[in-house]
Amino acid sequence: LDEAALGPVMLTTERIQRAGIASVAARRLTLEEPFRWPASVQAPEGARGEVRVRTEAFVERIAVRQSNVHVRAGQTLAWVYSPDLVAAQEELLVAHRWHTAVPGQAEPPPELAAVQSAIEQRLRLLGLSEADIQRTLSSGRAQRTIPVRAPISGYVTRFEAVVGSYAMPETLLYEITDFSRVRIIATPFSGDLSWLEPGMSALFTSRSRPGAPVSVTLDLVEPQVSTDTRALRVRFTVANPDMALRSDEIGEIVVHGPAREAIVVPRDAVIDTGTRRYVFVERPGGLFEPRTVEIGG
Repeated sequence: LDEAALGPVMLTTERIQRAGIASVAARRLTLEEPFRWPASVQAPEGARGEVRVRTEAFVERIAVRQSNVHVRAGQTLAWVYSPDLVAAQEELLVAHRWHTAVPGQAEPPPELAAVQSAIEQRLRLLGLSEADIQRTLSSGRAQRTIPVRAPISGYVTRFEAVVGSYAMPETLLYEITDFSRVRIIATPFSGDLSWLEPGMSALFTSRSRPGAPVSVTLDLVEPQVSTDTRALRVRFTVANPDMALRSDEIGEIVVHGPAREAIVVPRDAVIDTGTRRYVFVERPGGLFEPRTVEIGG
């Protein structure tokens, strides 16, 4: 139905009183209501580190034996035995002995220095740290087992190391995730996207802790629709040093949008047909004219 099809309605004073019809004035107000969107906590893509060997090896010992424990960058997670690493260390020791066995020279020939430097670089590429190399040189013998260390600080989110297992470079031993900074993924309504800008502040409230909102900052409005939900998503970031926010935690984002002018009428004044919404405007002489309206959020 449109306004022309509906047409004005004429009512007498008696019918208005019997029907209990009351007229109220529409008001123009400035609205500053907050917007609320469902959201969840996730770790950023760059917050994960994988622990692997760089050459074929056998897992000899394990220091960290379970997931969900916190580890520090550089902490030893396990020890592995690799024939390639043992052989490379032996080559380093031979070159080092040549270095120190040249009689009558304070400095060894450049050729020997270049050989030792090349072997040390090869050991670094195979996964040995500078401290491991110096330990081999100072002890004068190759280390049978080499420590495998955490590349970043964080929580062990995957644990695949097994004592005695054969590990190759493609074998994942550990996965470590840094949750010291997390992102909040929210799904706003399409009409709310026009005024969103990176740097805007908002509040995230977890369902598990409704009384403890966390201040977050808008980082990105994703340029494409999510393949899972077919909805647009926005990212908020927040520091999380005390692990107050947990991965996959769900909650709600509350953000204050720009103030907007709106004409306000009581909810009961709006007639909703399912396809159209309209109100009746009172005219002199008991005349009521229909007007189509759009309902705001």
